[in-house]
Amino acid sequence: MHLTLAFDDNLGYPDGLIEGIEQLALGTAGQPVTCSTLSFHELDEMIESFTRGDAQLMFLPCGCFPYVATPLKVVAQATTGLDRVTTLTSVLLANSKLKIESVPSVSGLRFGCINKFCTTSYWAPQFLERENNASTDALRHPVWVGGFDDLVVSLLDGRSDAAMVWEPYLAKHASESAAFDELGRLADLPAPVLVADPSLGGALLEAVGSLAPLVGCDDALFNGLAPPNVDAIEAFLADVETVQPELAAAKPIW
Repeated sequence: MHLTLAFDDNLGYPDGLIEGIEQLALGTAGQPVTCSTLSFHELDEMIESFTRGDAQLMFLPCGCFPYVATPLKVVAQATTGLDRVTTLTSVLLANSKLKIESVPSVSGLRFGCINKFCTTSYWAPQFLERENNASTDALRHPVWVGGFDDLVVSLLDGRSDAAMVWEPYLAKHASESAAFDELGRLADLPAPVLVADPSLGGALLEAVGSLAPLVGCDDALFNGLAPPNVDAIEAFLADVETVQPELAAAKPIW
């Protein structure tokens, strides 16, 4: 049996995931499971590939759910940090030269963002602005950047005025923190998930799900897998439907 894992090249995937999949065995057939990978920078292309059946597994941010029409079985969720949690915190920053003092004041600024699938830089600002009864027009015409590090750099080189940055990258750029004002933060965002094509069948889906818990390298961006944090994912999807009701988010299969 061969499986293909599609993944976001901005995120990678947890250490040990491929090896773990390849150690699985199909119960009745007794055949080893091998696994290859497909890397994507454009996540709409990754979703299309999965929909066509080119991949049977995806490691993707939960921010992709609103754009996926095909059923997804969530089999595991990434862990991050030394405490190996399955949630993320994103911090709203503005260039300190602008003297911005509140979330509503971000309206109208050039807002840096990785892509429309990003949980921490695209969806989190919309949730935070809604919590503060502010307009979401900061994201109508975002400044698209090349990745997490480039998002921070965009605030320094003037390409963007404000952005929401995933907390580990704020810590990574601690020496530049004096150049930013923190305006707010949003916690309990869901970490990326490992999803599977439900048609794989119960035995194989159960076997892939049994990879959680998976413990990888502590220094990795995502250092393992855990069972899905259903509450965090469902709360995220409810927020998505609130801020962009025109999008019909895919309903995960648990």
